[in-house]
Amino acid sequence: MGKIEEQLQTIIAEIKNKNTTMNFSDSIDLVDDLYFNSLDLVLLIIRIEEYFNIEITSSDLQKNKFSSYKTIKYLIQSKLDIKNG
Repeated sequence: MGKIEEQLQTIIAEIKNKNTTMNFSDSIDLVDDLYFNSLDLVLLIIRIEEYFNIEITSSDLQKNKFSSYKTIKYLIQSKLDIKNG
């Protein structure tokens, strides 16, 4: 498991007050499966931006880009690739 996955899992688990041994499959939907509400999503965005030192823009928050564990991993990776490119 990569550094992005480890940290993203930790962030999600902390927000939901769960153990980090939760099952994180790529198909997990934050709202439907983990019951994220709007406050949880805001906290997730803030923590991702702080930890990875990236900016999540309003266009990044489209449902198809910021709804599943998999799409968020890819979003973080793409932002890091651009930043470090």
